Amino acid sequence: MYRLAKGAIVEQLQQFLRRYLPAGEQIDLLLSGEDGDSRMIKYYTACEEVLKERTAVARFKHMFGEYATVSAAALWLACYILNKQLLPKHMLKYENTKSKYDRILIYNNHKGRQHSFILVENARL
Repeated sequence: MYRLAKGAIVEQLQQFLRRYLPAGEQIDLLLSGEDGDSRMIKYYTACEEVLKERTAVARFKHMFGEYATVSAAALWLACYILNKQLLPKHMLKYENTKSKYDRILIYNNHKGRQHSFILVENARL
């Protein structure tokens, strides 16, 4: 997705979830590319609102930095979390009550122009 308004990001996320998330299932963790840039916070907040309070939110860019392909590092991190069931507490923005991660959604944008969603699931599902 390229250069979308906040409302369009919400619509794209909802379409993505309808297409790839099994009915009745939920996202356990949102890995957010939020990096403190006040110009981009509207996109990340909008995605958090779609997922509601059931989803834990963790940020990854403070560990990897901001660059065009940082989503690849987030994908590695999601696989690590699913495999080890470990998430460093300093990454958490919001916790949920669920103690196991089976589905992780990565949302990132680069300079507010290039937006991406990646859904990573535990292979044992």
